[in-house]
Amino acid sequence: MSDSEIRGIFLGMGVECPQFLIDSGEQVSLIGEKLDDLTTGIRFRLNGRIARASKCMQGQTFIVSAVNVEDAETGQ
Repeated sequence: MSDSEIRGIFLGMGVECPQFLIDSGEQVSLIGEKLDDLTTGIRFRLNGRIARASKCMQGQTFIVSAVNVEDAETGQ
């Protein structure tokens, strides 16, 4: 499965896993690397892939492989 990129706002901890609101309006759970780098309410660009199965109880789960802060003014 190839890597993909999602952009949006980190919402903080959910029932079992951290939650992320993608720009499309979908909320996903996060697992993987560098999750300690995420700050609630800040925009990020995350690289990774959708998990086939996970322990998270809310929506799809995205396995994070890279975290980048996104500048709200430039979108980069």
